Amino acid sequence: MLVEDHEYTSFTDVGVSYGEEYCYRVQARHVPYPEGDIIVTGLSNIACAAPGNQAPTAPTLLSPADNDTIMINVDANGNYVDQNNNVAVSFSWEGSTDPDEHELMYYIVVGGEFEMIPVDLGVTALLSFEVPYNVLVPAMASIGETVISGNWAIGVTDSIPIYQPVPFELVVSDERFLVIDAGYALSVDEGLLPEVFALHQNFPNPFNPITTIRYDVPEQSHVMMGIYNVLGQKVAVVVNGIHDPGFHAVRWNGTNMYGNALSSGMYFYHIQAGDFRSIKKLILVK
Repeated sequence: MLVEDHEYTSFTDVGVSYGEEYCYRVQARHVPYPEGDIIVTGLSNIACAAPGNQAPTAPTLLSPADNDTIMINVDANGNYVDQNNNVAVSFSWEGSTDPDEHELMYYIVVGGEFEMIPVDLGVTALLSFEVPYNVLVPAMASIGETVISGNWAIGVTDSIPIYQPVPFELVVSDERFLVIDAGYALSVDEGLLPEVFALHQNFPNPFNPITTIRYDVPEQSHVMMGIYNVLGQKVAVVVNGIHDPGFHAVRWNGTNMYGNALSSGMYFYHIQAGDFRSIKKLILVK
């Protein structure tokens, strides 16, 4: 029996448990002025309800970007770094909102080849999670893969059942696709260098809006790479500088030399390094 004086026309019961049913009824009382016997009116109808947990909102992914490609290499100090000189891949997202204000926990949900990697992705209450390359690269080597790809997403839970008696469920964000290429890092680790100049097919292709182009340089050279439209007009320069021997890569975001986005269609990328020339086509779709 819950008895409480209440001068308003609404009441919130906080002493409840999920999955149990609670019933309530009220009655009005009147104390005659100035003071006198309490006059009690009849009881109201009975209202019953079982409190239910409200699920949190889905997280919103921030980085890496969808269809991103991470190229891992080795710097002068022997550290694994990507094309932005980061030493780890960082997954980040915007926090979820829980209507019941419960504490939230986030899980990284992966698919594709990422499921093969013996790396503990863990659980966190924070809004980001990092996987160091000095952990990721050896893990990829242990399964014999130099390039892996797959989907990733972030799930969130308040660890309280959403529907009794089902255990707590994850509310999962939209998926993103990610490619991690450690071929260059593993080649350097093994003391391998390219024997000839080479230009490889971009990946992904078709792409929107970012693609990765690999090229091999066997000796120190000045390398120039340009993007051309179907009319043979140069629309962008993506590489222009001295390169040491090694396996290289560049990412192109589908913009021209002025930073403006190009329209969908077929384009060509041309490389020049010493006497070496090569050209391949790529397709930008939107």
